[in-house]
Amino acid sequence: MNRLVLVILMVVAILGGLIFIMPKPPTEQSLNFPEIETQLQNGSRLVDVRTAEEYAENHIVGAINIPLASIESGDLSALDKSVKNYVYCHSGNRATQAADVLHKAGYDIENLGAMSHVVSVGGTTCDTNC
Repeated sequence: MNRLVLVILMVVAILGGLIFIMPKPPTEQSLNFPEIETQLQNGSRLVDVRTAEEYAENHIVGAINIPLASIESGDLSALDKSVKNYVYCHSGNRATQAADVLHKAGYDIENLGAMSHVVSVGGTTCDTNC
């Protein structure tokens, strides 16, 4: 019985520790896209970090494309450190990675996570015809 209690305590401790090393989810503030659009008019950038092919298929209106691989290689010339920059991708994983790189490089970053989240707060998509 004591061995079972010890095993259960170890499992709980390990699972509890995982909470601290898991990536943080995108900001879940009371975000709405009209506020972001205002920021975009003032020089901020909305960055789609998916591949160029994914971006060409569809993207959020107003977004520029800087793939995660380009960000990781240091291609940041389209961004401005003096304004907030917003990143998103398909599922949120690449946006989280990009946000970490950009934050470490001194950029003011907001991770919007998945493209579906951006749409849910008012962003609109456009396909190859826009």
